[in-house]
Amino acid sequence: MNNKKILFLCVLISSLIMLNGCSVTKNTSSIASTENIIKMQISNIANVTKIEIKAYPGRLKIAQSKKEITEIINYINSLDLKKATKTRVSGMGYVITVYFKDNTSKKYEHIGNIYFVDSEKKWYKMTYKQAEKFEGIYNSLGEK
Repeated sequence: MNNKKILFLCVLISSLIMLNGCSVTKNTSSIASTENIIKMQISNIANVTKIEIKAYPGRLKIAQSKKEITEIINYINSLDLKKATKTRVSGMGYVITVYFKDNTSKKYEHIGNIYFVDSEKKWYKMTYKQAEKFEGIYNSLGEK
């Protein structure tokens, strides 16, 4: 009788261990934070003919070389953006107009080193660290 009890306990313990290993846990905090991240995508850089950047206050700069266009598009595509609501912002900003070979264009706004507005006027928030990179890109372009 003792052998049956020991065998039963072993089977029970083994089953509990296996069932515990099969449990699924959901980390809702990481899911919630990644669902809100948006990526801007301009998929074919070869179709971009030029990019105009108007700083306000400031000057108009135009990127026409493949290197300059690629740097700006890669920057836009690298942004991790979270949805935001339209708000009144003071400070420096940029209007970025991307022109394509098919004579269409998309306009973006980079506002106050914290907001990015896409071509459909949807507002997004970015980190200051991401935003400050654009100032360097803008400053590296020649004035037009």
